[in-house]
Amino acid sequence: MPPKIEVIGWVNWHSDHPEIDDWANQFPDYQKAVIDYVKEHQLCFSGTDHQYSENGAPLFSDGKKLIHSMRGWGRIMFEAHKEKFDDPKDEMGYAKFAWLLPDGFEKKLP
Repeated sequence: MPPKIEVIGWVNWHSDHPEIDDWANQFPDYQKAVIDYVKEHQLCFSGTDHQYSENGAPLFSDGKKLIHSMRGWGRIMFEAHKEKFDDPKDEMGYAKFAWLLPDGFEKKLP
């Protein structure tokens, strides 16, 4: 059994850390690790912040980083915060976090 994937830090989108390379098989484990971390630390930031801040990309215990599209990051944030919305199954929920934060949410980066 492979070791559990955990978020161990946050880096810049352009850092030299390798990206996740086996999306088809590994992405669910990485996504769960990010969502768990975001919930635990009450983080909240947009896809724009993910791509342009100094510490917007999660770094994992295997030395890889997750870099995502703004929409993809928006989906992760929506999944982490979906209980705060009227429709937690909203298919367009990613758009609430892709470029900006939804009304009533405050930015909190790691």
